[in-house]
Amino acid sequence: MRGRMVPLEVPRPRDRIRVARWWRRAAWLTGAGGLAALVLGALACGPARSAPRVVPHPVERGPIWVFQAAWDWAEKHLLLADPVSGAIYQYDRKGRIVRRLQKHGDGPLEFSRPAIAFRVGKRYLVADDLYRWLWLDRTLRARAAFGLRWDAEENPEYGELAESEMAAGTTRFFGIGRIRTQGNEWSGLEAFALDYENPRGIERFGPLDFEDAVEERLFDLLASRLAACGDEAFLLRLTPEARVEQLGRAGRRLESFPEEFRHRPALASALQGSGDREQWDAAVRRARLPDSLYCVGKGGPLLLLARAPRKEGGVDWYVYPIDIRADRLLPRIELPTKASDILFAPGRTVWAVFDKAETTAFGNQPLTKLRVFPAPSFAGLERGKP
Repeated sequence: MRGRMVPLEVPRPRDRIRVARWWRRAAWLTGAGGLAALVLGALACGPARSAPRVVPHPVERGPIWVFQAAWDWAEKHLLLADPVSGAIYQYDRKGRIVRRLQKHGDGPLEFSRPAIAFRVGKRYLVADDLYRWLWLDRTLRARAAFGLRWDAEENPEYGELAESEMAAGTTRFFGIGRIRTQGNEWSGLEAFALDYENPRGIERFGPLDFEDAVEERLFDLLASRLAACGDEAFLLRLTPEARVEQLGRAGRRLESFPEEFRHRPALASALQGSGDREQWDAAVRRARLPDSLYCVGKGGPLLLLARAPRKEGGVDWYVYPIDIRADRLLPRIELPTKASDILFAPGRTVWAVFDKAETTAFGNQPLTKLRVFPAPSFAGLERGKP
């Protein structure tokens, strides 16, 4: 998933920084992939496991700028929000559009630029514009909304929360962003959480200090670095030695990380000289990099998605499950696609991978193929409390 939302209006200076970051993240990954892999599961540890053949389905054309997909409770349909078309789409497992919702207006429960969708229990949390979130029930009816801007009467301490990464937990919303006080002072980039029942109360976890310019540039470029397992949140850090950190627990760093992706490629030279953006983008596309984090429920496992470009074209996509209780890697899983860009949607019982077409312009990268297959079993996973 790369990129974020599109603003409703010409943004203020602070907003322009956020919008530019979302666009940059989506701009660099281009090109269509190859054919589907026929097997799932070249394992990094443990014996190889057999896997069913995965049949790709053509995706009915609809959304063209999608960053995330959320399964429904029964895991029969996928919900996708597209800020460019201003619509929310529901797909079945064969890539067919089941429903298309579009509500342009000024009402409290209407939307115009839905951009990100999470499932929280049996309802959905959908981002609309830069500072507003909607609750949808299982029938996709908007039931409630909350904003991330407040006047002094609503919130005496904070006036605005500008998030650039977000993840939905069971009872809490986690993010990376900047916070403005009612005194009009902006924080630096930091981690935070807020409760769904009281979104005005922000728990601050401290600043996000980048170790070098490459990590900062990659943070601006890549998305889905934050994932919530229940009400525990984890952040992927692309430092010189990549790692996963847990938010809110000082000093807790997971020791488990795939060795073949632990050491970040040398990208500093691409930042030097004239600062040619094309040179930087090309260097990142050629690099083997951890890509994003996912989690499908309390206790995990945490799922680290990594990309390995192939010399003959296309990309090998690997998922590394991490047991967050025992802090250990589980067997690696290879996704059944060689597409250069994908949309990954793991569920409890089923996983889905959308192939994305080549990006021909900002805000135009349609989905082309959908592969749905049974989720791997994670025998021995420690799901108890730490």
